[in-house]
Amino acid sequence: MAEEITHVDEALQAAFASVDSQSLIAQAGSTGLKWLPDFVTRRKGELADTKARLEIAYQAKKKQLETEERALDYRLGAALRDEIDKQFQEGKGGNRKSIRNLFGKVGYRKVAARIVVTVLDEEKAIEQAEEHCPEAIKIRKSLSKTALRKLYEDTGQELEGTRIDEIPEYQKFYVQPEKKLLEGE
Repeated sequence: MAEEITHVDEALQAAFASVDSQSLIAQAGSTGLKWLPDFVTRRKGELADTKARLEIAYQAKKKQLETEERALDYRLGAALRDEIDKQFQEGKGGNRKSIRNLFGKVGYRKVAARIVVTVLDEEKAIEQAEEHCPEAIKIRKSLSKTALRKLYEDTGQELEGTRIDEIPEYQKFYVQPEKKLLEGE
């Protein structure tokens, strides 16, 4: 708990450091805290925008790294495999199926044989499965919370295995910054 409070204090200090303290004091002196909603809303908008930009940058960088990894396999994979095979022939791996190097190991692993089913036309496959393999058809049972809520509203009945909570109307406080990133600024 104390550690969490420290993080909150540090975050508040960082937030207020982003504002010119002289103008903050001047505004507070002449208008009280009327500036506070604008400040908090603007700052939350900036933070949300930064988080969104970081997520986009992260996804782009991740895609770039995955592409580079595939390119390494495509361009150098065959040569790497040939070199490792050569080292195995020279007895470098001993009885092992891998060879260690400075940054890890390279080798072979046994992959168990398996049968892979790919559904090309789901409607046809279901039709055929109904006739030849009914156990292949999945029927997912789930509850409709809307129907359960209607049952409770109409009859007052609460089914076993459910709990009904009546939450009274209330005012929720929120801060909603503008979505600059999505609007294209």
